[in-house]
Amino acid sequence: MLTSLHEYQSSFDPISDRIRQLIRQRILDGTYKAGQRLLETDLAKEFRVSRTPIRDALRRLDGEGLVEIIPRKGVVVTGMSPDEVLDMFELRMVLETLAVRRACQRITPDMVRTLQEILDQMDRARRDNLEDELSNLHIQFHQMIHQAAGSPRLYDMLSSLTDAIRRFSKNTYRVSGRDQQAMLEHRQILKAIVDKDEERAAELTRQHIAAAKSAYLRLVGDAVDRQAAE
Repeated sequence: MLTSLHEYQSSFDPISDRIRQLIRQRILDGTYKAGQRLLETDLAKEFRVSRTPIRDALRRLDGEGLVEIIPRKGVVVTGMSPDEVLDMFELRMVLETLAVRRACQRITPDMVRTLQEILDQMDRARRDNLEDELSNLHIQFHQMIHQAAGSPRLYDMLSSLTDAIRRFSKNTYRVSGRDQQAMLEHRQILKAIVDKDEERAAELTRQHIAAAKSAYLRLVGDAVDRQAAE
């Protein structure tokens, strides 16, 4: 995971792109919260650069929808409404079932071994309550399946969805029993892929996403109940 600009000193990427990647990571992992203002002066001071590469990085993040540049207010980290999140789940269900069907046809033995290793690491992270690590491994698992589908365009579409979803997806593991159930779902999906059973893999994927959606709705409902009680 990206943690500081110092990690990029040996990179040949432009400084503005390195800064964009780091700010992007902080937004995706929740370090920068929805609604938070990002000040060019503060970022320039932190990264020890002029405001020009900061401004360029923020402009590109605005194009990605991760921040919004508001006249006379500055740069604000964007959020998603519950309706927008639910729309993401619907899109994910359509695209991921397509990806898993294609993965059944194209996955390699090396990819299968990598997926099995990721699941083992996820299980250890779950038992050790390493929430961030579990979330990152969860994303790696699905991205590997997206890659196995063998369609760069589909992969790019799913990557865009994954970036949006990862901003809240790790919270669904906080629902009682969801982490353990999700592990079982992942292993069942992988087995169906290895067996090249497209129908079962697609159905298990639909069930997995539906369960994640239900967990999210439960979290939203609990938050509303807490606000009403205050």
